[in-house]
Amino acid sequence: MRKTKAEALKTREHLMLAALDTFYQKGVSRASLNEIAQNAGVTRGAFYWHFKNKEDLFDAIFQRLCDEIAGRLEADLNDDAADMWETMHVSLTNMFHRMENDPAHYKFSSVLHLKCERTEQNQAITAVI
Repeated sequence: MRKTKAEALKTREHLMLAALDTFYQKGVSRASLNEIAQNAGVTRGAFYWHFKNKEDLFDAIFQRLCDEIAGRLEADLNDDAADMWETMHVSLTNMFHRMENDPAHYKFSSVLHLKCERTEQNQAITAVI
């Protein structure tokens, strides 16, 4: 039985969150596709339906969260406050508050800065960072 588009998007989102958790726990180079699929509760076939490989998955997570961060930062900066320094201060405070209180942003920041080991297998991922 085929999944609906909404179900497929939900599975894709679930895979991305499971991968973020797995990357956070094990590091990018040590996280296997099997572990990610198991953590998401799907088969490897389902993984490959949504992503070509680990690099494609990492890129999807990176794009998703960076777009969200950029959108929020832009909204913070476009509040038309008279004092640009105060606007920047509020914007950065909000960004750090999100990293502290939003588990996905916290894990993403940790993975990006601490768990993207530079290995031969991760060249496609670390070249972007």
